Formats: sequence, C-alpha cells, structure tokens
Amino acid sequence: RAFVKENKGRYECGGYIYSGEGQELGQFWAKLNVGNATLQKTSSNTGITDGNENYSIAGATYGVFADKDCTKQLATLTTDENGNTDVAEVKSGTVYIKELSAPAGYKVDKTIYPLTIKAGETATLNVSDTPKVTDTLIELFKIDMETQKNNPQGNASLAGAEFTWKYYAGFYNKDNLPAEATR
Repeated sequence: RAFVKENKGRYECGGYIYSGEGQELGQFWAKLNVGNATLQKTSSNTGITDGNENYSIAGATYGVFADKDCTKQLATLTTDENGNTDVAEVKSGTVYIKELSAPAGYKVDKTIYPLTIKAGETATLNVSDTPKVTDTLIELFKIDMETQKNNPQGNASLAGAEFTWKYYAGFYNKDNLPAEATR
C-alpha cells in the first residue's frame, strides 16, 4: 500500500487475465510514466546586465502546470546564480511553464511555455528574461551661463562646447556617486 500511495501516477499499468480449461493466469506490467522538467534562464540583454549588480538571474520562480490555463500547479522551479533550476519530476506529456516571480532587475515574463516531457528523460526549457530599463531622453542645450539663453553675449561664442556622458552601474545621487564611471 505504501508503494502505491508514494507512486500514484508515476506508472502506466495494465494487464491481462487468461482463462482456459483450468487455472486462470494473469500477466501484468508497469511502465514508469514520468520524466523531468528543468529550466535554463539567460538575460536577453547582457550588455546591460553582465557585471551590473542591479541585475541577477538568481531567484526567478516558475510554476510547472498540468494545464495551459495554469490552474493545476505540479511543481515550482527556482533559478540559481547561473540561471539553472533543479529538476521537477512530472508525468510524461505536455506541461506548461510560466514565470511566477522575476529576479532582481527583470520584468515578469507572462509567456506560457509548453514543454514536452518523455518518460525517463529530462526536458529543458531555455528562456531569456528582459531586463527592466528606462529609456531616457536627454536634451543638451548650449546656453550662456549668465543670461541662460542660447545667444552668447558680445563677441563670445557657444561653438566648440563639449559634453561627456558617463555610465554608472547603479542608483546614485550626487552624494554617493563613485569617483570613476563604470564605462
């Protein structure tokens, strides 16, 4: 009984009973009917995320579901610092995987991914996550410091003004800005 309770749904079973002139004979079989699901996550924009402490692919959680509406959850997969998860044993067939929570710096991926599981095998779903970024519009104006207008005073000229743009990987204000830019 304990074996049956612990392994319910893991095996596909069947059998035959043969009747003839004399004793009845039975033939039964049980075939393991499970496989494994795992996930590998990467960043879709490594130019922003690699080496940037504001982003981590560790800690993303994904639900493994029996139905495409994602109402019958079978397992949870959580990514490590390399974007890999442990394996979840599930019945063979199609399962559906959906991100439940995004890791630091990323948006939740609302896509529902089908994954085909074959008995005795491990199927891996490869996904890439979109980092949260803010597009910034910067307008630079050459103005006279005293008049705050784009016309210089007297014989002065605004020609040849130079601007430098620096990137700092983090959230800073003027009080905690590092001396050196990241790039």
